[in-house]
Amino acid sequence: MLTDTDAAPPAPRGRPWAQILLPAMVFAMVFGIACLHYQGQTLARGPDQADMLLAFFNEASHAIEEEGLLAAMYTEGVRAGESNWSNPNYHMLYPLYLNWAGADASPAATLDRLNLVIVLHLALLGAGAYALARALGVRVVPAVLVGLAIPWFPAVRSAAGWPHIIAGMAWIPWVLAAQVALYRGSGWRLQVPRAIGLVMAATLLAHAHPAQNMVFAAWASAAVWLLVCAQVLAARDRDGLRRLARSSGWLALSALLVLALCWPWLREILAFHGRSIRWLGEVGGFVVGDQPVPVHALRYHALAPADAGQLVAFRVQPGIGNAYLGAAVLVAALGVLSRGVLSRNMLLRGMPSPGLPAAPETRCARAMLACGLLAAVFCFAPLAPLLTALPLANKVRELTWWSCLAVLLLVPLVPLGLQALQRHAEAGSTPWRSPWPWLGLAGLAFATVATVGSGVAWWPAALLALGLAFAALAWTLFARHGQRGAFAAACALLLFATVWTPFRHNIRFDYHDAVLFHPDRVQAHADAAALAARLDGLDRYRFLMADSVDNAHLLTHAWTLHGFRSIHGGIGPTEYAKYMLLSQANPMVAALYGVRWSIWPDADARAGDEALRPGLVLRTHDEALPRLFFLSGGLDVVADPVEHLRQAGDASPLRAAVRSAHLPAGVDVTALAGPGRLGGAVDLRHNGRTRLEAGIEAEGPGLLILNEDPAARWRATLDGRPAPMFRVNGYQTALFIPGAGPHEVRIERPGRLFGGS
Repeated sequence: MLTDTDAAPPAPRGRPWAQILLPAMVFAMVFGIACLHYQGQTLARGPDQADMLLAFFNEASHAIEEEGLLAAMYTEGVRAGESNWSNPNYHMLYPLYLNWAGADASPAATLDRLNLVIVLHLALLGAGAYALARALGVRVVPAVLVGLAIPWFPAVRSAAGWPHIIAGMAWIPWVLAAQVALYRGSGWRLQVPRAIGLVMAATLLAHAHPAQNMVFAAWASAAVWLLVCAQVLAARDRDGLRRLARSSGWLALSALLVLALCWPWLREILAFHGRSIRWLGEVGGFVVGDQPVPVHALRYHALAPADAGQLVAFRVQPGIGNAYLGAAVLVAALGVLSRGVLSRNMLLRGMPSPGLPAAPETRCARAMLACGLLAAVFCFAPLAPLLTALPLANKVRELTWWSCLAVLLLVPLVPLGLQALQRHAEAGSTPWRSPWPWLGLAGLAFATVATVGSGVAWWPAALLALGLAFAALAWTLFARHGQRGAFAAACALLLFATVWTPFRHNIRFDYHDAVLFHPDRVQAHADAAALAARLDGLDRYRFLMADSVDNAHLLTHAWTLHGFRSIHGGIGPTEYAKYMLLSQANPMVAALYGVRWSIWPDADARAGDEALRPGLVLRTHDEALPRLFFLSGGLDVVADPVEHLRQAGDASPLRAAVRSAHLPAGVDVTALAGPGRLGGAVDLRHNGRTRLEAGIEAEGPGLLILNEDPAARWRATLDGRPAPMFRVNGYQTALFIPGAGPHEVRIERPGRLFGGS
């Protein structure tokens, strides 16, 4: 029976300075290797990264420098203004995005920053893998090897194409390391910093990428805890139960603190998801609100059973995730299932091998093994129906994404498995009577067949690396008197032989292969810069790139980098009603939302259009309403303002459709009825990102309408006194002006943390 009081040596605790210095050393080593390896390349390459994220982060860096940290919580350039307070992809103020580090001098400077963010988090991931291995009881040198190897697994490299995804993923091993350390226990003086570390890691993860990576962290943490509970109960271990109860209390306290720190952010995201539209990628279609991802969409982004060879033979795969783990890694990780804790008799006989660490770490290791293997299996299409029924797990659309979690859970177990397998050899037992050599032979045979049959050009080199990895595994199985240095060398050979093939042959993109430098983007930047230099009013009106322009959605972001503001663009989920209103905006909606200019191909040119260059024309819409305007009349109290506007067709844009529930007290509905008209002069004296100041000369009661999304948290003062703002026309913000005459208005949203907006 495995108990917490077994005579096995305790897990290494290390000196306090080493617990900081050694992870920092691993961080520095991975960072240096990554900088050299990716020199002259770009990791942020595709449209998601080098079109959309680049535009958003560039705007955020300028907003923060000009108007304060909180100014970045609203993106003006796309979707008629989009709030970042409920952004399900990332939090603009996550510190390692470096948006606070100064305004980017150019789009290329933002691309460089995105690549730096990725490399920083690869290094952070390596340091976290080291910390997790140490928490599990791995010695220093093998734990360092784990940290150096894990960033080069192809699943991790696939995630490194997206700065926000790798940013969230980098914190998962830190969360698990803190959880294992808490279960290990040893007194409140050590438990308090561990709990603080868990809270910090989980909070940063939630703000870096509050989507799939948060699902992975929550799912893995809960599953590991449940499996540890099952082992303790199965062993009827009273000491283990007491340890489990104490550590569970610390975990519960940590979870409450994380919830307290993240709840305002997560609450906004959950509410946003309830009214959002999420596209299903290449499979086509979408889901709305809390609708589950359909099974056929999950299967589209999954591996077929015939692709099982990809677990042990590396192939370059597009998109997120890559199932390659390596046969030697899988066999070594399975080694934690062997009898790993030394008995007292074995210790009294002077046996040098530590085997597996004491019971707490061993139980965590075996729980992680089960979770990691399950994550690897989740990559396959037959599991899609099961995943749709699992809480949290059913939120991950691309099943191959689970391979990333499999790597994070299984690779830190390799040294532990090798330690346990080496003990069998040192114990003097006949190796071939145990299942491990036979399992190794089966893994080698399967991997050999898969590698030869993969059809890749580098299969001979891959076979050589495979042989080296299994040679290291064989040494641990058959060596009778292994020393620490030899064991570390075997661990290094197994890990680095496994990652050598993807390290050498994974997908590589030259720096200038980023879509930012593609000819159509370069042309778009030139067009936007030339037009911005001669147009007046970019900060008061919006533009629209017609769908008939090739790649219009993505090219929109290039234009926003030159001061243009659009009703299109954006990444990932958006509010379903907003999408329905603006994606195919009728002429009235386009004018209402300030579209003064639209870009069209020559084939769609009309009389009065201006040629921008061969192939492209500019159309000006004089009926467009500005960022701030005063409306007399035109108030329509309706059940659904968005649907009301969609049905309005070519009607006048001078209107304010509002739900009755959104009207504040004191608004005279009858005074605002009738046809809408511009019933007052607006002297806009300051028109900033976070603050507008205007003098109004009103002819009578009316609405001062700000053509920005109310989700940005706008607030107003009217003649020096606070006045309520409310939602109109779906995604505009209004202030009621009660009577005729001059009025002073100040409208602002959060900007600077101190000293006002």
